[in-house]
Amino acid sequence: MQKFCYSFPSVGSRFVQILPKGLSHLSSNSAAMSQERLKPEEPASPLKRLRIQAGLTQAELARQIPDKTGTKPISQRAVSAWERGEYQPELTILQMKALCRALAVTLDDLPDDCGPPKPSSLEENN
Repeated sequence: MQKFCYSFPSVGSRFVQILPKGLSHLSSNSAAMSQERLKPEEPASPLKRLRIQAGLTQAELARQIPDKTGTKPISQRAVSAWERGEYQPELTILQMKALCRALAVTLDDLPDDCGPPKPSSLEENN
């Protein structure tokens, strides 16, 4: 099932999910997504931007990526650590495909560094 996420400037940064008729019960993350917005003063990681653009919470993204054994999904904590730049993901080809499918992007669209911009790169842009 594909979710569509739109941002309307006239209503701020609220996200609207369009789900096929009869599947509105699957929009359990709408409250969480309305709480999670990119703050202009907070430099967000490129991975977080892609995830929010796809209309997914960290937990939902994690559930779509299998662990290296393929027996269970990765943890939400792993996605959170990637977004905070604690460490870079080390993914198998199967996991990379799942990540691309979940975010609706190609491999080339994925960022080289998943964490937030480093303070030195922020200073260079100002």
